[in-house]
Amino acid sequence: MPDLRLLGPVELRGGDDRRYSLGPPRQRCVMAVLAMTPGRLVPVETLIARVWRDEPTNDMRDAVCTYVSRLRRPLRQAAEGSTPAPEIRRDNGGYVLTPDDANVDLHRARSLVRQARQKQTGDPVRSAELLGEAAALWRGTPLAGLRGLWAEQMRRSSSSPPTWLPARRTPSPACSSAPATTRPPHPSLALFNPATAWRNVRPRSIPARHARTGRRDS
Repeated sequence: MPDLRLLGPVELRGGDDRRYSLGPPRQRCVMAVLAMTPGRLVPVETLIARVWRDEPTNDMRDAVCTYVSRLRRPLRQAAEGSTPAPEIRRDNGGYVLTPDDANVDLHRARSLVRQARQKQTGDPVRSAELLGEAAALWRGTPLAGLRGLWAEQMRRSSSSPPTWLPARRTPSPACSSAPATTRPPHPSLALFNPATAWRNVRPRSIPARHARTGRRDS
């Protein structure tokens, strides 16, 4: 199954761990924006705002179309017959990365954190193991190599853990009367909090000269 990685440099890996190129930084940024919300429509205007916010150009919509077309090929190559294979679909003025979030390390980590929360009281040992599995998916600075306000905001949101994240618990030995100790979760897990991750990151309105209508993208 293809593996899209955001918790570190933005990468695409196949089932054999082979790396497939996602192209230059802005093209990788388009992939990252789509991978943040797989299965959900991302309007073209949102992609433009997050990829070109600092350096708008006159042909941004054409560039989005080109980048998406180029990204489809490595997704197909990395799938190698996987069913359902991830793809980028054009839909209602935007793009959707399908089928779901199982192909993205960030969302797998969030799922592990949710499971850890559910087991925190009844099974603190398993809760700690799940948090460890989530932290193991972190490979460095999230979205490393991407520039721009959106990517920087996403990285900044990972600087401290969210308050709702359960601390890892280390149970005391059975022969000891000392209480169980706790230690803070991995700092990168702050990125698993959608409310924190998206704070202050809103699409900027697109100048009228860039918002061309009546045009079909790929």
